[in-house]
Amino acid sequence: MRPESKEQLQQFMQRALKVLRSNYVKQIMGNKGFSLNLSWKKGEEAQFTTNIPDEEKRDALLLTARMFVQKNDPVSFMRMAELDNDPGVSAEWKQMFQIIRDGLNAALDTPIQITVNDQNPTHREVFYTFLYGNYAHTEKKYVATYEQWKVNPFMEFEFNSVVNILLRAVSDLAYVTDLEIRGEKIEVAKLTAPAEPKSQ
Repeated sequence: MRPESKEQLQQFMQRALKVLRSNYVKQIMGNKGFSLNLSWKKGEEAQFTTNIPDEEKRDALLLTARMFVQKNDPVSFMRMAELDNDPGVSAEWKQMFQIIRDGLNAALDTPIQITVNDQNPTHREVFYTFLYGNYAHTEKKYVATYEQWKVNPFMEFEFNSVVNILLRAVSDLAYVTDLEIRGEKIEVAKLTAPAEPKSQ
């Protein structure tokens, strides 16, 4: 394995462990997921309650988690694909990376079940709209849509659902990457798509 490839794998592991050990993830695991509940009484406004981690925990997570989707970051899934060019990286790691990446992309390109402005945006569109419309550096093309969506509690829930999908992919890749770095055998296997939290 080339030294720069090993360094890239190690950088990925450092970032992955940081997000997987975050308070955001700890709360989700402690709650066994997260939920959005709706209660309504005649003559009163609907009330929404959720156990989604608070803003501080979410922002701390996204500071690192966004690196996995930024094209110019060495730990992004796009840049990690470049390791396919290193003959010293095992074929098993490369196969598992492709399986994990394909699964992530398939999940991100799936439309959400909620209709917004007569459309069903994809998980990817929801993720980028919230990330770059507010949580990370803002981009004009996302801000206007974010301003429309932020008042809908279901959309905030959907955004956290997509974060959960990304974290599952990061966790799966971290597992096989740890084995690769330590020189242990990787069993190639199909992975099930991450389950999405359900509103109640």
